[in-house]
Amino acid sequence: MSDSYDYVIVGAGSSGCALARRLSDNPEVTVALIEAGGADDHPYIHAPVEYFKLWGTEVDWQYRSVPQPHLQGRVLAMPRGRVLGGTSSINGMVYLRGASSDFDRWAEGGCDGWDWETVRGSYEQMEAILQPAVLGDNNPLSAVFIEAAVEAGFERSPTFDDGTLDGVGWNRSSISNGRRNSSYQAFVAPVASRSNLSVISGTVVERLLVDGSGNVSGVDTHAFGGGSSRRIAAGRVVLSAGSFDSPRLLMLSGIGPARHLRSLGIDPIIDLPVGDNLIDHLLIGVVYDSPQPISPAHQFVTESCGFGYSSIPRDSHSPDIEISFAKEMNFAPPNDDGKPRHTIIPGITQPRSRGTVRLRSSTPGEPPVIDPRYLSEPEDMKALVESIRMARAIGEAGAFDDWSEGEFFPLENEA
Repeated sequence: MSDSYDYVIVGAGSSGCALARRLSDNPEVTVALIEAGGADDHPYIHAPVEYFKLWGTEVDWQYRSVPQPHLQGRVLAMPRGRVLGGTSSINGMVYLRGASSDFDRWAEGGCDGWDWETVRGSYEQMEAILQPAVLGDNNPLSAVFIEAAVEAGFERSPTFDDGTLDGVGWNRSSISNGRRNSSYQAFVAPVASRSNLSVISGTVVERLLVDGSGNVSGVDTHAFGGGSSRRIAAGRVVLSAGSFDSPRLLMLSGIGPARHLRSLGIDPIIDLPVGDNLIDHLLIGVVYDSPQPISPAHQFVTESCGFGYSSIPRDSHSPDIEISFAKEMNFAPPNDDGKPRHTIIPGITQPRSRGTVRLRSSTPGEPPVIDPRYLSEPEDMKALVESIRMARAIGEAGAFDDWSEGEFFPLENEA
């Protein structure tokens, strides 16, 4: 195995695996894909209905937020995959294209090549390999959710693929032949034998090799869990370690807020607001009792969802509310009474609250300090409350008459 490559990609997750496939298509370049986790051989990874059981295990970094003042001090789990495929190996497998208006707005702001027409072509290329699809043999209750949402005022959407995230309908999933099709399985596994591609798993990147001018020439690594160190040179280093670990690595390498780095004994090389502007969307569940058993088909997999607006003008922005559906009791406190339940899951997709990622210390193995600052902007609370009202309107629609005995959680006086 070489110690020098044209490209070193840090993180074998959703984007890292796609990039490794694309770069290694050129036989003239050498590519190393580095992942801290190991093989994706945990049986629950490939069983779509079991993905919740992966959170908090050895294939999850097990990160947690700092206490959130606007959530009554709650500390939230922040699941991130530590395995080949990254978080695409432990997430809910919902596949949706973004909103065309968002991409076009980025392009108008100076991000050349990010307009919807250009990005749509990239989606099509990616989907030719990933092959996301609406699941067959749907759970009947997922269809009931769609009819209830239409009854509650949502437009019926035949597809979410045209850049219009509005209305309610069936969403695609990254599931193929009943198995999770992670980014690793889709993009890398079929070409893992390429002579110009090295998949280096079980290896933690400690820091980037940055000179005084800010040029990056490689990475320092060590075996996960301790052990031998290794320096890998690179013509180009691509950070695809996610929203938490990419800024963590930059800061450990001297690229970040100078005052923060100095406070931890790190000499700043480039003073940049790395770790600022963290954006995350908040979800909540409204759980209903069912008077009859619920089919186990595609349990825990979201098959249908809807998008809507709280108070922003429909012609000025993409929807700021998403409402998903689950055929089981999510988000409610544990309960073993055996009662069948289903959950309508509202959340905000255009949060104004901004958080931070910071270093805990200068030690590479320390987890980052993650502060999403959920609901720190009052507009987000208003939008979340409106999303709950919309979810309840769906749950109380006539289409659910045969499937609901009323709200189990959180109940009106608890929301």
